Amino acid sequence: MFHQRKGGAHNAPLITESVYNRKEINMRTTFDFISDPGHGWLKVNTRDLFALGLTPGDFSSYSYRRGDDLYLEEDCDASLFIQTYIRKTNNKPKFRERVAREKRSKIRNYPHNNRY
Repeated sequence: MFHQRKGGAHNAPLITESVYNRKEINMRTTFDFISDPGHGWLKVNTRDLFALGLTPGDFSSYSYRRGDDLYLEEDCDASLFIQTYIRKTNNKPKFRERVAREKRSKIRNYPHNNRY
């Protein structure tokens, strides 16, 4: 059975249950990996976290947050997201690499992720 939410495609992805009782996850399959010379972050929208059963509180304060996007630090937080994605979807996520034009990415100026 599929459920729809009011408000269009910008609402949180839905985890829907099919007639075979198998969960289908409606979320992005490609994510931006942004780096500067010192570090890298995986940009993930909170809707995609919630679709996997994750929350911002599952990630450290080494990650950053801006609006509904989390920038998961590459060492531990991004790995947690990727492992959960693979486990829940049986697929590997795809990545678009983005290199910061400046020596120090503007992501470093965003607020740190606070555990909620």
